[in-house]
Amino acid sequence: MVKKVEWIGLTVLSFILLVFMLNWAVKFAVHSQEDVVVPDLSGLSLSQALNVLSKLNLGLKQTGAEFNDQVPGGTVLRQQPPAGMSIREGKIIRITLSQGGETIFVPDLSAQSLRSAEIALRLNNLSLGEVRGRPSLKYEKDIVMSQNPAPKTMVGKSALVHLTVSEGLPPQDILLMPDFINKNLTEAVAWAQKMEIKIETISEDSLLEDGAVLSQSVAADDRIEGVSTVRLTLAKKRSLK
Repeated sequence: MVKKVEWIGLTVLSFILLVFMLNWAVKFAVHSQEDVVVPDLSGLSLSQALNVLSKLNLGLKQTGAEFNDQVPGGTVLRQQPPAGMSIREGKIIRITLSQGGETIFVPDLSAQSLRSAEIALRLNNLSLGEVRGRPSLKYEKDIVMSQNPAPKTMVGKSALVHLTVSEGLPPQDILLMPDFINKNLTEAVAWAQKMEIKIETISEDSLLEDGAVLSQSVAADDRIEGVSTVRLTLAKKRSLK
């Protein structure tokens, strides 16, 4: 019984000694680490920041990314702890990377009213640029005919989008090319005879009806003064086997 009590006492003493030694080892390891000054990582790429910190025995962790048009994409935007602070070796420096300026796809504004186009631009964080008027056979007055940049182009936030808007039908002294796309050849031929313009045609396999116009060499609403020939690509209905 005495031996058992002695064994229990020895075990408890050994455990206390082990805890003391572990605690001392941890404190020694911590106090043996040197203090280092946190470097300024702003503007560095992820690999450059990692290289700088590894030389100081500091760790790195990316905690996020944000759009910022003042800081190049892929470089350090912010860090924590901040540059100049004194910390122990082995600590982790947390960084937020810049994604550069926010990019936006330009919406398709064609055939919309000028008012609707302005609203669409604002909703997409874009700005209305120069608005030019142009007579049109295809579009009613104040309807968007074309835009620059083109639809689906990637641009920066708040970029300007310039519009060409219909002024309505042209004066009698201005001759414009009609839009024959998806219309029948006979309509184009009747117009060409009246205007004394020659029509040339080629055929292309299509699911549309035979003779439907697929494309025209002179774009709709282009001026036709001096034009003697217009080439049309016509649908040749593909046979389904």
